[in-house]
Amino acid sequence: MAARFFDPKNLELVLVGNVGQFRDALKKEFPNATYEEIPFDQVDLLRPDLRKAKETVPAATPESLERGKAILMAAAEATGGAALGKIESLEATLTGQAFSPQGQIPIDVKVYMRLPSQIRVDVKTPAFGVKQGYDGKTAWVASPQGAMDLPANLNGEVQRGIDLEAGFGLFQQALAGKVQAQSLGEEEVEAKKVLAAAWTSAAGLTKLYFDPATHLLVGARYHQATLQGAVETLQRWSDFRTVEGVQIPFRWITYRNDAKFSETSVQEIKLNTKPDPALFSKPK
Repeated sequence: MAARFFDPKNLELVLVGNVGQFRDALKKEFPNATYEEIPFDQVDLLRPDLRKAKETVPAATPESLERGKAILMAAAEATGGAALGKIESLEATLTGQAFSPQGQIPIDVKVYMRLPSQIRVDVKTPAFGVKQGYDGKTAWVASPQGAMDLPANLNGEVQRGIDLEAGFGLFQQALAGKVQAQSLGEEEVEAKKVLAAAWTSAAGLTKLYFDPATHLLVGARYHQATLQGAVETLQRWSDFRTVEGVQIPFRWITYRNDAKFSETSVQEIKLNTKPDPALFSKPK
């Protein structure tokens, strides 16, 4: 029956999985076929070519880079200026909700971060708990089923998250002259006017949004690789409060593919807690 409707010479098949496990056998079995491999973090199942569209920004000019530098420096000063250089670590306790097709799920979150490149996030729900970490070289996840390393191409995503955590990592780099941003002018996000700038993070292009009045970093938008595939992520930060001389957002909201993914509020935050390095290592 299938032969009546399908010509084997013109079929396009999509195989999903660890290509290293079947690539050679497939090419041996079908030597005349044409093959195209797409890394999972570049897949978009809604596009005809299955490839995630690359977000582009206008070509940088000396003027747009100078304006971008001014935006970053103003944000760094508004966040704490010289006080940012004294921050070595952060410990935060948050509560909130995760959002899924099945409804809202209460979550308790504990974040341990040591700059410039270590983090651990413990998430508890009424049904289970998950721990994720990064020791500066390898990202990992641990659940009741056990612990495992995450794919190496997620390391950049974790580092971007560290840099954006309260903006401390990003601003420390900006004050040290180690990062640049390109001004994109004024944009509107959730019906609010913001100043936008493009920053090339460890994971790729990231749009940063700044409040024109306070100069504080209030959002970021980027393509994100996850274990479930690529998503378009928007983070929003608000309810800024002064903690040990720096401005920290106490309300964090994350959207994925335009749907709310999580919303949390900071219950307690401490700076320079000197966390045990073992916290960031994968559990044995």
